[in-house]
Amino acid sequence: SNIPLVAINQSCTHPERIYDRLRWWESPKEVKCSFKDKLNNYFRRKGANTIDSFNEIFTGTLTIIPSFPDFDPLNMTNKYNTHYVGPILWDPINDSKYSNSRIFEDKFKRKIFCYTGRFYDYAGESGVVIFKSLVSLYKDLDLDLVISTGSEVDKKIAYEILSEIGIQSNNIKIIDWVPMGIAYSNSDLIIHHGGHGSCLGQIIYKVPSLILPTESEREYNARMFEKLGVSDFITKDELKPDIILNKINKIMNTKNYYNNINYWHNKLNN
Repeated sequence: SNIPLVAINQSCTHPERIYDRLRWWESPKEVKCSFKDKLNNYFRRKGANTIDSFNEIFTGTLTIIPSFPDFDPLNMTNKYNTHYVGPILWDPINDSKYSNSRIFEDKFKRKIFCYTGRFYDYAGESGVVIFKSLVSLYKDLDLDLVISTGSEVDKKIAYEILSEIGIQSNNIKIIDWVPMGIAYSNSDLIIHHGGHGSCLGQIIYKVPSLILPTESEREYNARMFEKLGVSDFITKDELKPDIILNKINKIMNTKNYYNNINYWHNKLNN
């Protein structure tokens, strides 16, 4: 058909990515017939070109990486006509209709903003695990913990969980959603699950993070941000309240994280 295809991708699923291993916590498995083989069988029947790597399906006539090479490194970019364009985020920061923005009006108390992600997604009950781990720290955190569930449905579940475990605290604020720019710009630390957009938002709004990745792509992002010196992370096997608390204290009391995030912000804007 010769219809041009523009693909938007990140390095961990690009066929020319610099690292061969993405799933650190999984043991290699012997696969007799991979999904790539099944795709190629279908392509042959239809008279289409076959692929050498499954990740080729994430490329197009033009392939865009909405990021920067230090975070999303590739071996080469010519083969798949790949171009870096810097962070691309939808963030209606100037929309005044979001009443949740008022939570961030108190400038005198330190704040941690946490985005749990969906409580139940393809990684299981990842959002629930993150939420329970964080609220268990309410006695140990002398600051406001603002937790965004991402939806009204998950917000309702969050309150049900608090009721079940008997936690009541004025320092815990639960919301469904708020523009990233408002949350990030008014927080001292971000906690998130390692999504690509959540990471890039840190660079834009100059705030370090603690990342709690719940699957392979998110752990890849977490490891890359750790190398940039703007985040620390905890794997799903180490997700315990005392470890989270130690990491929070470490980041919030170490100037290098804040210096490094300013460095990368300035580098991307020069």
